[in-house]
Amino acid sequence: MVYQLPRVTRKDAGFSLMEILLAIMAFSLLLGGIFSLVSGTSQLMSDLSASREKIAMRERFVETLRQAFEGLSTSSSLEFDYVERGGNYDTYLSFVEAPAAFNFGWNSRDRIERVIIGAEIQPSGFIECSVFYLTAEEFIRAKQNEFAKMDDFPHLDLVPRMRQLSWKFYDSDAQIWEQTRGGNIRSSLTELVFRIDGDPEASRSVFWHPEM
Repeated sequence: MVYQLPRVTRKDAGFSLMEILLAIMAFSLLLGGIFSLVSGTSQLMSDLSASREKIAMRERFVETLRQAFEGLSTSSSLEFDYVERGGNYDTYLSFVEAPAAFNFGWNSRDRIERVIIGAEIQPSGFIECSVFYLTAEEFIRAKQNEFAKMDDFPHLDLVPRMRQLSWKFYDSDAQIWEQTRGGNIRSSLTELVFRIDGDPEASRSVFWHPEM
């Protein structure tokens, strides 16, 4: 008996046009899903990276301030000045006779007496926070000019795009926090409240230093 192989019909020989179109559509949908997943994952990783960078910036800022305050001695002092500009207040917290404060190299200048944390509100609405290094003569000149053109003095930018920065000082006699409006500070505790652009809420830090 002789067996014959079954005949191959046109249908068995390949895919129909409809089947090919359906396969292409399914493949396109699969690719679209993969690209969406990759794009979403990439955006999530980018957001996480930006969040970590902001957290690290915030921690560096606070730690730098903590070291400056803890480096004060009984011969050092704090002074607070502010200037009203267009309904807003630029603030200047001075570390007087504190050579270790914010020692990034500028302190090596001759006769540096004041290291100042300046918080100046820009036309954009953001606060520019910088540290300035001034001699006694430069500070007198700066104060006479109401701290205008502070960028003319040696300085370093601390944190960009801040939305809020304010200081309070603890009055141990009255046992209350006061937002001092200028002059010499008599306190062993200083409070900083600040918010970087994009933060949902402000951060609060308290720094200890020898009572002045």
